[in-house]
Amino acid sequence: MQSKGHHMNLRGWIQASRPFSNTNIIFPLLLGQAFAFHSSKSLHVLFFFLILLYGLVDQLFIVFMNDAADHDADILNTAPTLFSGGSRVIPEGKLNRHELMIAGFVNIVFVSTIGLYFYAHSRPLMPLLFTIGLLLLWAYSYAPLKLNYRGGGELLQGIGCGLLLPLIGYYTQAGTGRNYPWIFFIGFALLHTASSIATSLADIPADTIAGKKTLAVQVGNKNACQIITALIVLTIIIGLTSTYFFSLTILCISIISSILLLIIAHRNASNTILHNAAIIGITITYATGYLLFLFF
Repeated sequence: MQSKGHHMNLRGWIQASRPFSNTNIIFPLLLGQAFAFHSSKSLHVLFFFLILLYGLVDQLFIVFMNDAADHDADILNTAPTLFSGGSRVIPEGKLNRHELMIAGFVNIVFVSTIGLYFYAHSRPLMPLLFTIGLLLLWAYSYAPLKLNYRGGGELLQGIGCGLLLPLIGYYTQAGTGRNYPWIFFIGFALLHTASSIATSLADIPADTIAGKKTLAVQVGNKNACQIITALIVLTIIIGLTSTYFFSLTILCISIISSILLLIIAHRNASNTILHNAAIIGITITYATGYLLFLFF
């Protein structure tokens, strides 16, 4: 009985880690490093893997702390997807809020340790960048800001995934923020914001009951889709002004999948099977685009 209990608990932690959601962390870090590599044609291999380890522990911090913060809303959510509605470990009784909070703070220690290693190895700004990332999550889910409930969480996620994480990846390889392609990544942040809005569409009923003022809740499904459309168009415009040749390729393949998600959202936001398939499609196309930098 004891071994069975340990087995079930391990499965609960794996479920709580939400492996698919790691794409929101790892791919921006890869893209930032890819830009630096594309410019210099040199790669610090140890730093490359160490920043991916940071991405893993940072993602664990995010999902554990988000589950702990959103436990009441997640219990009300009857239509979760791979990327929304939480990991479900609290509603299913596999883990409790206290356990997730402890695990979240443990991962803060890991993030800090990696940051100090970079500080000692010619990347003095890394602890500051890591701290900003942790504070963005706190502002997203916890008081005093708690923007995921009060409004603005989608933009915060766009800034974190679209601007900060690529900057961390870029700085990892370049050792400086000089020549960081801000214009391109502003467009990338808008695309992540659009994706964040899209993933919240299926959660509108539960979020409304829970009092979460997400943009989709405040403006409704139809208006949210129109905002997503506007953000995608703006992303295209910014992409066309970018001086990076391959950036347009990345934007094009990402936008195709975003439009697919938008069409599905217009037709039926609660169709979780199609919703999950579209988001996985976005992930695959992002990855394809990033690889272009490494091989060309």
